[in-house]
Amino acid sequence: MLGPAHAPLVIDPEQENRTVPDFPSSAVLESNTVEEPTARQRRLLSLVAAQGFGTIEALAEGLDISSQTVRRDINALCDLGLLQRFHGGASLPPDLPARENAPVRLGYGRKSTTKVAEKARIGAAVAGFIPDGSSIFLDVGTTLEAVAEAVARHHRGPRVVTCGLLAASAFAGHDGAQVFVTGGMLRGADGSIVGESAIRAVEGFKVDYAVLGLSAIDADGALTDFDADKVALKQAAIRIARKVILAVDSSKFGRTALLRVTPLSTISIVVTDRSPDPEIQALLESEGVDLVIA
Repeated sequence: MLGPAHAPLVIDPEQENRTVPDFPSSAVLESNTVEEPTARQRRLLSLVAAQGFGTIEALAEGLDISSQTVRRDINALCDLGLLQRFHGGASLPPDLPARENAPVRLGYGRKSTTKVAEKARIGAAVAGFIPDGSSIFLDVGTTLEAVAEAVARHHRGPRVVTCGLLAASAFAGHDGAQVFVTGGMLRGADGSIVGESAIRAVEGFKVDYAVLGLSAIDADGALTDFDADKVALKQAAIRIARKVILAVDSSKFGRTALLRVTPLSTISIVVTDRSPDPEIQALLESEGVDLVIA
């Protein structure tokens, strides 16, 4: 399984002296006691703010402390609402500021109420590319749920493989649909199923289309995400698909996340709600990727 490669976080004098942007100096816990981050924890916050995220390994190296100490500090800062965990590290919560285009990972609740109309248009556009009776792998995420709802409403005889319970539930009551939900470990509010058994289940299929989501598409065309388990499933889906469709809202362009998913050349179509910057459009064209604006 893909592991989180990292670049060392180096504390330079300018970064060391910079004030962490608008972090609260204290937080009130449920017990009504007031806790403040330690000096070391505020340095850790500064490093995460500088990049938008930090892995356990990179933070330990940047602060010259043990991985265990980093984990304890991340847990304490998450309890204070100053960080949010992801697999192998932490990022800023969505309601705290980061640098422009920093890869802050929104929680499922926030995602489900963001760009709802845009995601519905993306879902309808993706469904329009898929003929009746096709076999489809559906990824997890709120945009993919919109795709699932559009396919369920408009398609006859879809055959669906998914590692997302919420995407699968869109087909409840659809008499003509065949829906295969992978085994594995249920994790997170988005109803995702992950793990080696999920990957093995996906690899047992061959599908016409894999419809995937992503956390970020960097300015250099890198397709990235935060979670190693979900990245491994996306990569498995790409291997079994004849054609890969990327369904992403426009907020994902110009951002970056921790883990590379796949080369841009493996994608057939990108469906989004607004045109990306000309540089990204040029990259898509150079790799033979069709861009569709919903």
